[in-house]
Amino acid sequence: MKRAEFDGRMPQDSKADTLDELQTLFRISGVDLDEVPALLEAIVKDSPNVLLLGETGTGKTALAGVIHGLCAKRRAPGPVIVRNLATVPPNLAESELFGHVQGAFTGAERERTGLIEEAHKGVLFLDEVGHANPELQAKLLTVIESRSVCKIGDTIENTKCVDVLWIGATSRLDRVIPELAHRLGEFVLTLSPLRGDEERIEHLAEWLLRVETTVALKRGAAGEFGRDETMVVERRFSEGALSVLRRLPWPGNVRQLRSVIKRVVMLAPKTPDPISNDVLRRAMSFGVPSDRGESSFELSLRDLVMKTDLAELPSMDDVKRFVLAATWARCGTKGLALETLKLSDSKIFIRLGVLRPSGGTGEPF
Repeated sequence: MKRAEFDGRMPQDSKADTLDELQTLFRISGVDLDEVPALLEAIVKDSPNVLLLGETGTGKTALAGVIHGLCAKRRAPGPVIVRNLATVPPNLAESELFGHVQGAFTGAERERTGLIEEAHKGVLFLDEVGHANPELQAKLLTVIESRSVCKIGDTIENTKCVDVLWIGATSRLDRVIPELAHRLGEFVLTLSPLRGDEERIEHLAEWLLRVETTVALKRGAAGEFGRDETMVVERRFSEGALSVLRRLPWPGNVRQLRSVIKRVVMLAPKTPDPISNDVLRRAMSFGVPSDRGESSFELSLRDLVMKTDLAELPSMDDVKRFVLAATWARCGTKGLALETLKLSDSKIFIRLGVLRPSGGTGEPF
């Protein structure tokens, strides 16, 4: 199985080359942005093991890439080995990490060097370490404490010393045995989720829009708009679309937001006009549904209702008027509002006296 390595940048087409750009993809809880460079430099200088905590999609891999880029300047420029333990079958995980000698078990036809040994003088980033079974976690703890590793089936005399900077990451700390958590967590960095951070959501959405437009341009998919590269920086969301983005809970965090922006670029007219609320709604409707079968757009409507003190509305009809008006404003048309609310009676707007949103622009309240 081929190992994955970092070159100090985010993988593939993220286009985030500097620390400032990479910090767009993550936020460290309790640390101001201008304090991050000094904090990371201190971590790399003293080389403690690092444990990254945070929900899925909060940028743990991006942060690990930053730490490796700094490590390359201070440590011997060894590799960064990246492995997501959630993707490794339990019966193969031990062999992949520790390696094995020929004949160690059925199917071990040749000797294999493990990822821990390959990471000597470099960095080993184990993502979702909580998915490893407790027995494997206990063996990892032994390797970290002894700074040595022995292949499966080999003799203790052939144990090799390893100099590795360990970075662990998990979205479920409760699945990591306490001893390993403490050993990996010589320095713990907790990454903040997107929800509620409206300023960051807006900044990140605008940045990702430029990134994905540039990617589309290079792929020849940006149409007439893409012929003028200088206009990429001018492409933006309408204020109404930004308002919707700011209000969404983003359970998938940066990963989910980026997926939405990719679909926006695919679906939006290939012009420099601001991305409309309707385009954003369509992009979100093609996203992964929630466990209740609702799209992110439908969940945003519920979020709006939950944030409104409906007790201040004197009757149930007033509640219905509020929901209908808010949905119409967000969708832009009555037809889309009815579709979103799964209603078939178009006369309900007339019967309840719901008026067309101001200007008919479809912008949220």
